[in-house]
Amino acid sequence: MTRYLSFVIVLSCVGFIPSPVLATSYYTAGHADLGLGDGDALELHLHCHAGATVDGIVLPDPGQEYPPTTAVIVVPESTVNYVHSIGGANADVAANMGLSVGNDYWLLPDTLTLATTLHAPQFGLGAEDLNSGVFDGDSLTLSLLSMSGSGPMAGGQFGLQNSDSWFITTADGITASDTIEGIPVGLHEHFNWYFTKPGDYEMTFEVSALVGGVPESDINTFTFQVVPEPSSLVLLASAISAGVMLFIFRRRQEFRTQ
Repeated sequence: MTRYLSFVIVLSCVGFIPSPVLATSYYTAGHADLGLGDGDALELHLHCHAGATVDGIVLPDPGQEYPPTTAVIVVPESTVNYVHSIGGANADVAANMGLSVGNDYWLLPDTLTLATTLHAPQFGLGAEDLNSGVFDGDSLTLSLLSMSGSGPMAGGQFGLQNSDSWFITTADGITASDTIEGIPVGLHEHFNWYFTKPGDYEMTFEVSALVGGVPESDINTFTFQVVPEPSSLVLLASAISAGVMLFIFRRRQEFRTQ
């Protein structure tokens, strides 16, 4: 018992994080998508491509997929600094995000060039892993069902836009209009993802389609962490420290039992 208490105290000193957080993967840079399905099945997931950075490691080819419940998409402080440097929200962004012209916001940019410059994720939508001919018209729908977390609690809003249209904005509440319809199987497109406050955004999406006229769908929740970069680094460092201490503890226990 004494050894166990000592171990708990040591882990507290190095910033021990409970085991559910240790299982979380932090996607911080490179190219990834909100995957809509795989094969013949609708299945929301985080699809990180080769070159994406997860937990500080650049993924090799062919990349990796993650369940939304075990992944966090990090929106770094560098993006709001960039927005501030260009004068803040323009009239279009302000009108759709409930901001005043010139206000700052965080974003995930739709171009890899800007994302790379800002050391931020380039995040999009991907339906290229689905087989054609399964869903009626090879057509899918993605809807935002709900949003919670510390960012929304502080009045934070979310928006999704490409060069042509705004598809989702929560500034007027979450309604049936917060939907992207007619997504073709095979789609791979990137968007601008907007956030007006720092904090965690837990966003529940539904992907749906018809199969022979019968509705099918999948629902899952994605977490976006809109925080300054140092905070993300502290989380990662704490997780690594806890892992190292756990390894040392187990090795010492193995040694003593030999």
